[in-house]
Amino acid sequence: MSTPAPATDFLHSRLEPLRQKIMAASNEHCFIERQEIMAAVALQADRVPPEFRYTYTLEQLLDRLSTPIEAEDVFLGRMVEGAWEQNGDPHQRLPFFSSPGHTTLDWPTLLNEGLEAVAKRARQHAETNGDRLSRIFANNVERCCAAVIRFSRRYAAAARNAALDADESEREHLLRLAAGMEQAPAGPATDLLNALQAVWLIQFVTSCVIGSRDFAYGRIDQYLLPFYERGIADGSLTPDRASLYLAHLFVKSKEITGTATDNYQTKPTPCHASNQYAIIGGVTPDGEEGINALSYRVLEAITLADVPQPEINVRIDPDSPLPFKEACARAIETSAPQVQFWNDRAILDILAEHYPQVPLADARDYALTACTRINFPGRENITGGEHWHVMPRWLLAALDQGRDPVSGESLAADLPPLAEIDSLDDLLTSFERIARQQVGAAVRRATEHTRQPEPHRFHFESALLDDCLERSLDARGGGTRYPTQFHLFGGVATVTDSLMAIQKLVFEERRYALADFAQITRDDYVGHEPLRQELLNRIPRFGNDQPEAD
Repeated sequence: MSTPAPATDFLHSRLEPLRQKIMAASNEHCFIERQEIMAAVALQADRVPPEFRYTYTLEQLLDRLSTPIEAEDVFLGRMVEGAWEQNGDPHQRLPFFSSPGHTTLDWPTLLNEGLEAVAKRARQHAETNGDRLSRIFANNVERCCAAVIRFSRRYAAAARNAALDADESEREHLLRLAAGMEQAPAGPATDLLNALQAVWLIQFVTSCVIGSRDFAYGRIDQYLLPFYERGIADGSLTPDRASLYLAHLFVKSKEITGTATDNYQTKPTPCHASNQYAIIGGVTPDGEEGINALSYRVLEAITLADVPQPEINVRIDPDSPLPFKEACARAIETSAPQVQFWNDRAILDILAEHYPQVPLADARDYALTACTRINFPGRENITGGEHWHVMPRWLLAALDQGRDPVSGESLAADLPPLAEIDSLDDLLTSFERIARQQVGAAVRRATEHTRQPEPHRFHFESALLDDCLERSLDARGGGTRYPTQFHLFGGVATVTDSLMAIQKLVFEERRYALADFAQITRDDYVGHEPLRQELLNRIPRFGNDQPEAD
C-alpha cells in the first residue's frame, strides 16, 4: 500500500491562506527574480551560438532561481515578485527567448514516461534522421529537460530542509513532495499528488520562467484518472483529498494570471493576460463516455478554489449523465464565470465536416486553450502568431463599396455600388469578398513568416508535442502534427445585429435606401435618435432567443 496522503484538514487549513496571499499580491509587481537573472545573463547569451541561446538562457534561469517554500504551499514552484524599479519594460523579452503559448502539452507522456525518456527519444530520432540540425534539436531537448530536472530536484532538497523545522503533518507532506520531485517530472509520476506537482512545475516553467500566455491543462480528468483510481483502490487517497489537491492547483494558477481574469495592461509578468483552461467530460478517443469520477472532483475543486481562474470547460451533450449535469449546475451556482459549456456533439460534427484530414480519435480528444480555441492536445501548435479580424469593419466597408472606414483604402476591388444591391444576399456577397480578401492576405503573410529559415529556432514545449521529436523539428518550424494559424474574428454578434437591422429596415420594410442607411451609420446617427432607439429596442438581436436573428 502507498504512503497515506496528508489528512484532509491539513489541506483545508492551507487553502484559504494560499488564496488570500495570492489575491492580495500587487498586480503591479513582476517576477523580479526572473528579470534580474535575465538582465544578468543577456550579454553572455549574445555570445552563445544562436542555436543554443534559448537553451542557455533557460538553464541560467532554472539554475539560479531560488526555491521558496511558504507555509501554505501544497505544491512547490513560486514566483518571487517585486516592483521593477530599473529602466526598461518588465515585460521585455529577449528576442530568442519567448514562446507563442496557446497550446496543450502532451501531459500523458510527461506523467507516464517523464523528461528523461523524452530526452532519450529525442536523441534516438536525431541519430536516425542523421543531419546536423536534428542533432542540434536533440541537444536542446536534452539540455532543457535536464535543467527542469535539476530545478525540480533543487526544490526537493529545499523541501527536505524545510521539513526539519515543520510540524508532523507538514513534515509528512514536505517529505512526500520531496520524494515525488526526485522522481517526477524526471521519470513517471507515482500518484495523484506527484502527478499534480509535476504538472504544476511544467506549467510554472512554461508560463512564468519562459513566459507566455495560455498553456492549458487540457483534459485533466482523462490523463489524471489512472492516478486517482490507483489511489482510491489502494487506500492512499479519498475523493475529498483529490478535490482539495485539485483546488490547490487551481488557486496556484492565479500566480500565473494575476488577481483578475485579464491583466494585459497591469500585470507585468511574462505571461501577462494568460488564461488557464482545464477540460472535463466529452468522449474518449475510442468514442466511449469520458465523464468519470474525477470529472466530479474537478467541479468540486473549482468551487473550493473560489478564484477567477482557471476556467473549467465542460464538454457536454444531451446524452451526458444527469448526475453530471446536476453537478455542473451546482458548480455554476458558486463559480459561474469559471464553468463554461461546449456542445460536444456539434463540435465533433464540425471537425468531421471541415477537418476530414484529422483522424476521428484525434478529433474526439480535442481540448481548448484561451480565447476559446479548439486544439488537439500534444499534437498542435500555433505558427505565424495571432491575427485579429474586426468583422464590423468589413461590413462598414461593404456599405461603402469596399472602402476601409479607418484607413480609406480599398479592402476589395470591383464591388458593386450600393444602388445595385437589391437584397441582403447581394450585400453578403460583397461582405464575403472582403472577408476572403483580408483573411487570405493574413494567411499568406503568416505562411511566409513560418517559412522563413531559422535554423536556431527552438522552444521547450517542442519536447512535449507529438511528432516534434520524431521529426527533430521545433514546434514553430513545422514539427507538430497539426501546425495551425490563429485567426480571431471579433464582432460576430455586432455584424449579425447589423445585418438583421438592414434586412428589416431596408429590404423588408423599405423605409430606407441602403445608401441612405449606410450614410446614417457613418454619421453615427446624428439627427436620427429615434432610429437609434428603434435599433436598440425593436429589431431582433442575436443571443436573445429570437430565432430570426439567431
